[in-house]
Amino acid sequence: MAWTCEACKESNPTEALFCTSCGAPNPTPPSAGASKPVPPAAAKGKKGKGWVVALVLILAVLLVMCIIVSGIVAAIAVPNFLQAKERGMQKRAMADMRALAASIQAYQVDTGSLPDTGHAGDGHYSIRDVSALSDFLEPSYIQEVPAADPYGAQYQYGISRDGEAFILICSGSDGEINLSEVPDSPVMTSCFEDDIVWEDSGFIQCPDGPQKKCS
Repeated sequence: MAWTCEACKESNPTEALFCTSCGAPNPTPPSAGASKPVPPAAAKGKKGKGWVVALVLILAVLLVMCIIVSGIVAAIAVPNFLQAKERGMQKRAMADMRALAASIQAYQVDTGSLPDTGHAGDGHYSIRDVSALSDFLEPSYIQEVPAADPYGAQYQYGISRDGEAFILICSGSDGEINLSEVPDSPVMTSCFEDDIVWEDSGFIQCPDGPQKKCS
């Protein structure tokens, strides 16, 4: 607020310490330490920044919670998915082997003998890739011999030394065949790595019930 000099009656600005006309001192000088009021716009700006910070913190908490929940769901779902996939591969292999065995049996009925792919070695069975059956079975007994199993390896066919029995083998998920493990009587397995074996009229080794990785 402007003040009037008592000596010369000159009007002076509020912040003037001396009269601008005669130099007389301001009888009521403004306080040096008085704080300046905060403009309304500045106060509003500080309040707006507070809401932004709060919103960012809320979003950060929600993001962390989403990541944690996603991790828990993945930890549960991924193993179940992989196990279901492996189980599906076992079932597909068994379906392939049933179809192939049916075509071999039909060939035996028509010709009086099993497809003779040759026998070598001292074992009861001499096995080789089932692609060797193509010339015997396609297309009269099966449209196409399923050479590759679901794991990418080759199904194996073997004929006994006397030519009276045959065997089909899927190596399982480990891709390894072990003829020494072929059982004398039907065996149910629970490992994805175990061979699946068909002999003559049915499976003598195949998965049953819950399965798991054993190695």
